[in-house]
Amino acid sequence: MISRPVFFQSVPVFFLSIFLLFPAISEAQSEISKEDLRDMTRNVIPETRSTETIGTPYLFEEFQNGVVTLNDGNVTEALSMNFNVYENRVEYADGQTILAFLGDEITSFEIYDGPNMMTFKKGFEARGLEKDEFVQVLSDGPALGLLKHEISFQQNVPTYGSATQRDEFITNMRLYIYEDGETERIRRMSERGITRSLDADRDELRNFISENNLDLENPYDLRQLFEFYNQIK
Repeated sequence: MISRPVFFQSVPVFFLSIFLLFPAISEAQSEISKEDLRDMTRNVIPETRSTETIGTPYLFEEFQNGVVTLNDGNVTEALSMNFNVYENRVEYADGQTILAFLGDEITSFEIYDGPNMMTFKKGFEARGLEKDEFVQVLSDGPALGLLKHEISFQQNVPTYGSATQRDEFITNMRLYIYEDGETERIRRMSERGITRSLDADRDELRNFISENNLDLENPYDLRQLFEFYNQIK
């Protein structure tokens, strides 16, 4: 399940997509190749489950194009990669092999979701959030919206209308805000919960949400809200 061959593009198509999506990467002096990465990564051994499993431990069903920033500030070449949310682990494809970065080796990564770039960083700490856990950074500016993607694993879940059981990966998200050097959890991802946590005129925030028909459980709509919040602070 974890290293299905369907994840990998053919070599010509893959490198063409890399060139188109990351034109600046090829010119970066700090680019780190896959060969350089092998000393700081390890093989991922796919798990074989005898029970039917629903869902995935990954952020995406298939591997996507992205780059990783190392502790020394150097950036990798563009990789076919994915975020194993369940393990809090960044993995990438090298041929038919899946390799995982050792957690202490990297500070952030960027990965494409279709045409949209998602940025993940670590180093934030609050209730339910450890410094070594990666969170999606929703906005730039004095106030950072932080979205923690979570996946739990439940075994032997009863199947409705059937005597069989199955295992299941279950997704969840938690929202935080980093502001004035402090990280705080926004307890409810609702209009009321979010607007009460932001230091701005609530009516102005509510009007923006309504006028733009924002779904506050959608990361890209949340990004719009935090960008607006930084404008009016």
